[in-house]
Amino acid sequence: VEELRSMPTQPRLVDVSPASIHADHSLPGSVNFPLEAIRREEPPFEKSEAVVLYSGTSAEAYEAYRFLVARGYTNLHVLEGGYRCWQR
Repeated sequence: VEELRSMPTQPRLVDVSPASIHADHSLPGSVNFPLEAIRREEPPFEKSEAVVLYSGTSAEAYEAYRFLVARGYTNLHVLEGGYRCWQR
């Protein structure tokens, strides 16, 4: 969380949680692209764009990370601890 807050340029924040969870718990400025959508659609960002993936506890974010890396995405990061850590 501290690393994200101290980055010189803001990366794209992508919540991979289901839409119903994103509606109630999301980081300011983030977009919702659920894990299920990642598996069947092209994400709304370029393969080299700086992106921070997150979810409630980061488990879904790590799964999305592995899937996207296998598809050639190169500048991905996972918010360790997910949304819950951001709240603290």
